[in-house]
Amino acid sequence: MAETYLGRPLEEATAHEFPGLGTPAQLAVLPRTYLEVDEHDDLRCGARRYAEQLTEAGVEVEHVARRGVTHGHLNKLGLPQAAESCEAMAQVLREI
Repeated sequence: MAETYLGRPLEEATAHEFPGLGTPAQLAVLPRTYLEVDEHDDLRCGARRYAEQLTEAGVEVEHVARRGVTHGHLNKLGLPQAAESCEAMAQVLREI
């Protein structure tokens, strides 16, 4: 999946494509981060690790798992969890 996304071998990936490849110094300059994952998502574990990396680098992180949904739930019109996710993201934007 990652190589399809990149269009080249995974070994050539950089922190620009996968921020989790960044050094602690590179991650430390990132702003406060809201990271939301879906309960039923194959990417959930990677997102949790990225949140840990950001925290270790001193970045303020809010890591949330949206219960009962799959990857791409924001595209599902009328889904209550999608509305909850959008409101959570809007709240973060209002605060910054």
